[in-house]
Amino acid sequence: MAIVRRHPDVLGAVLVAAAAAFVFGRALGTKTNYDEGVYLASLQLLRDGQELGADVYTPQPPVFYWLLQVLAAPFGESVGGIRAGFVLLAVIGVVAAFAAARTLYGLAAGLAAGLFLVIGPPYPTVAPTVAADIPSLSLGLVALALVAHAVAPRAPRWWGVGAGAVAALAVLTKFLAVPFLVPLAAIPLARRSGRRVLPAVVAGGAAATTLVLLVHLGSLEELWAGAVGDHEGAKALSRVGDNVDRLRWLLEWRTPFGWLVPAGAVAFVLSREARKTWPLATLVPAAAVFTLYVRPLPDHHLALMACAYAVAAGPALALGVAQLRGNTRRLATVAVVLFVAAGVFQEQRRQARNDVPEPPHVTWATDAVEVATGDGDTIVTDLPIVAFHAARPIPGYLTDTSSTRIRSRALTGDDVLREIDENDARAVVVARMFRTLPTLLAGVESRLPVMARCADATLYLPAQPTRPLPPCPA
Repeated sequence: MAIVRRHPDVLGAVLVAAAAAFVFGRALGTKTNYDEGVYLASLQLLRDGQELGADVYTPQPPVFYWLLQVLAAPFGESVGGIRAGFVLLAVIGVVAAFAAARTLYGLAAGLAAGLFLVIGPPYPTVAPTVAADIPSLSLGLVALALVAHAVAPRAPRWWGVGAGAVAALAVLTKFLAVPFLVPLAAIPLARRSGRRVLPAVVAGGAAATTLVLLVHLGSLEELWAGAVGDHEGAKALSRVGDNVDRLRWLLEWRTPFGWLVPAGAVAFVLSREARKTWPLATLVPAAAVFTLYVRPLPDHHLALMACAYAVAAGPALALGVAQLRGNTRRLATVAVVLFVAAGVFQEQRRQARNDVPEPPHVTWATDAVEVATGDGDTIVTDLPIVAFHAARPIPGYLTDTSSTRIRSRALTGDDVLREIDENDARAVVVARMFRTLPTLLAGVESRLPVMARCADATLYLPAQPTRPLPPCPA
């Protein structure tokens, strides 16, 4: 008990970090999703010395690829190891949520913010994936923690500079972090120190942005086209109404999170103390507006709303419960703790159910490419994880052959055939969107007439390989 009294903040941070690691680290070995294949194939090209924009197509802003290389560096070619780096960053985001709310509103508010984020779907599911969502959100949360320290009466200006710089890096990791700029401004404005802190925040953001632009000065047009232009061109593929429906049903009543967030909203309305958390709560409307704007809206983007709900509802509920009296407060506290514990258990079980191996056609395609091609031979595929597993380069322009890019005609069959010819591709693996382009398939077959198939994967080769291809396990 003496340790608890002396170091409550440290123990609180350890508690939320342990809960996050317990949940997020459960499914490191599960099958990769499509986006992970895109980024891992890009990582392979970057390790070979190719450049963002100039050589490698970049559907995300450049800082994500910086982080990707840093997080992957200690783990080599292991997908599970690289994911561990992303889990670490997700845990840092949870601790940052704790730190921001703790600094502004007290220990109970910090614990609630951190633990609510641990159990807020789909944040736990997205946390271990090799993608830009969690890095951008985690950096956004770190920026909030830094600005929360910056508004202390005697805090050095460097806290504000750091907050602005980290916020800029979050946005330049993925634009999903743009809504964090709203609470980043609201927190200083809610304090008398706002006039002192905000200029420092702006200066830090401007400095970080300038640095990134200077590093990539020669390829800004290509980076803009990949990270912004192609996404904007795909907005016609879905309706705003689809996004409204997704937002409406995000808080699922069968999850503890779906009960705790409305409870936090009730506390915010009824309790004067809870309403003091309004600067953090501004993240909710900002995130909702951004979510409605983004189309098409993939599931993993909803991690932004989970993050917003957690940092808004957690502190509000904690302060609201603290205002209750006697047994009512004790019962409410116990109820919140039980709901959080149930959420940790539920999300960990969800991760366990998600822990499944790569589909047989993916492992077959990987083995077949390794048999039929040599080290350094270029291949083309709409299943980029095969290129990563087989350690074969693919044309940088074709790292992303997603449904969004093909349906919007940002990438056409003629583009793919041109890349096959220019890069002298020694194999083509068709398993996803290439199958929707008949003229592309005809062009591939005329160039690489030898064909082998396993379930959803078809391998095209220029000639019969010298060694027999592996049998299809499907």
